[in-house]
Amino acid sequence: MIKVSIIILNYNGWKDTIECLNSLRNTLQNDDIHLILIDNGSTNDSVKILRKWILESDYEECICTESLNDLESKKVIFCQSSQNFGFSGGNNLGIDIAEKLGTLYILMINNDTVLESNFLEPMIDLIEDDRSVGMVGSKIVEYYNREKYTLGGYIDTSKCSGYHFYDTEKANKQSVSFLSGCIWLIRLEAIKKIGKLDERFFLYVEDVDYCYRMKNEGYKLTCTKESVIYHKESRSSEFKPVIAYYNTRNRMLFASKLTEPTGKKLLFYMYFFASRLINMLLKPKNIKYYLAGFRDYFGGCYGMYTEKK
Repeated sequence: MIKVSIIILNYNGWKDTIECLNSLRNTLQNDDIHLILIDNGSTNDSVKILRKWILESDYEECICTESLNDLESKKVIFCQSSQNFGFSGGNNLGIDIAEKLGTLYILMINNDTVLESNFLEPMIDLIEDDRSVGMVGSKIVEYYNREKYTLGGYIDTSKCSGYHFYDTEKANKQSVSFLSGCIWLIRLEAIKKIGKLDERFFLYVEDVDYCYRMKNEGYKLTCTKESVIYHKESRSSEFKPVIAYYNTRNRMLFASKLTEPTGKKLLFYMYFFASRLINMLLKPKNIKYYLAGFRDYFGGCYGMYTEKK
C-alpha cells in the first residue's frame, strides 16, 4: 500500500513547479511515497517541460487524462487535464487518483513552495500518533523574507475568513481551526467521511471551507514547527484584481454553508456588505469585480471568473 500520495498542481507555472519538485527528490526516494502531478490545463509549454523533468529524473511514469481510464500505479502519475479546474477541482482530481491507487495519506502542496528535506516526517508522526487528527500543517516561511512565517491559524465565522498565526510558535502541535491550503497532510479516511473540496469555490476560501468541515466532523487540525517549507505566495492568479471577485463571491458562499445561528450569519452579511462598499470607494478600479462577485453568488454562478458582456 502507498503510504503518502503527494499532489501538486501546475497551471502555467513550470519554473516554480520544477523548483518545488527538485526540493522533493529526497522525499521521493521512499518507496511508500508517490507523486501525483496535475497539469491544470496550462496554456504554455508546461506539459512538455514537466515531462522532460520526469524523464530526466528516471522516475517510472504513468501519463493519464482526467478520465483515469489509463491510470497505472507508478512512482509519478502525470495527469493532464483538459481545462483549468482551479485549486479545488485540480486537487479533487489528484484525490481521485490517490484513492484508486490505495493510499493512507494525501499531501497537497502548492507548486510555489520549496520544502526542507525532512519536512514530511514530523507531519506523519503527528497524524499517526493520534487517529483523531484529520489534517496536519507546517511552519510556512516566506520565501523572499525568511524572518516571516505562519504556523496554523483560526477561522472567524463572523467574517467568514481564515487568519494565520504570524511569527509565533504558540500553535505548535496544538489543535487549530485553520491551516493554509499551501500544504496539507490529510488522512484519506477523513476525506471519505467529509467529502472532497467544494469545486464551486474554484479559487480562494476553499481552504477555509474545508478546514471548517473537517472540524465540524470532529477531526483535529494541528501543525508542527518541525516541518518547514518556504512559500512564494500565490503565483497562479495572473490578474490580481480578480481576487476581489473570488473573495466576494466565495465568502458569501461559505457563509451560506455555515452551521452557525441565523443571528450570527446576519451579522456577517451586515459587516460584509459594509466592508465591500468601503472597498469599492477606496479601490474604484475593482468595482466591477466586487459587483460581479455579488451577481454570481446570487445568480448561483460558480467556478472560474469570466467576463460578461
